[in-house]
Amino acid sequence: MTPILRWGNALLKLELFRPRGSSADRVPAPSGVELTGNQALSSARHGATFALRGAVTYEMHAALRMWGAAVVKRATPWAPDPSLFARTLGAELLEQLSEAPPLVVCPAADGAVLLGALQALRQRWPRVRGVALITADIELPDLPRSSDLPAEIDRLPVAREDAARARARVGRELGLLASHAGAAAAVFAHGQGGVAIVSGPGEREFSLEAAP
Repeated sequence: MTPILRWGNALLKLELFRPRGSSADRVPAPSGVELTGNQALSSARHGATFALRGAVTYEMHAALRMWGAAVVKRATPWAPDPSLFARTLGAELLEQLSEAPPLVVCPAADGAVLLGALQALRQRWPRVRGVALITADIELPDLPRSSDLPAEIDRLPVAREDAARARARVGRELGLLASHAGAAAAVFAHGQGGVAIVSGPGEREFSLEAAP
């Protein structure tokens, strides 16, 4: 079970403390599918092959090579069943929360994670909203340009500069090295209230920082 950290009005579900640093390692992907960088790192093993989508950092590519995974040009996008996350992450949230959160916010690339969390929480609290973060300009890991999530999920565009500020703020105020997308989710929940799914270790994104 990953911990919940209270930050102002926000409850941060710290999925970056999973063994592979991401919610995706709750439901490992098979070899030969298309994944984001963090999803690939959750399932990487010697001899596995993956196609990659979205922004993938130097650190992510280096880790995949170190673990012996090969990158191919094309593959079928991975589409995990949200109910698998409902039975794992969602069940944890039900155990950890004592009252209904107004919303759950998550980077859009982890859409199945968001849907699974909502599936579980809405069994007890039917009015919990879902918010998915997408990019407003330049793609970042786990922040795609668009999402195929159901229409009832709110889309929130996040600019790269705002994500960088969120990452710095989370580091400064919480001592937590989060990904740009995870930090953006945390800052949104801090302002609006609710649960933020904070996934993806920040160490994988140092190459995105501006040169001094």
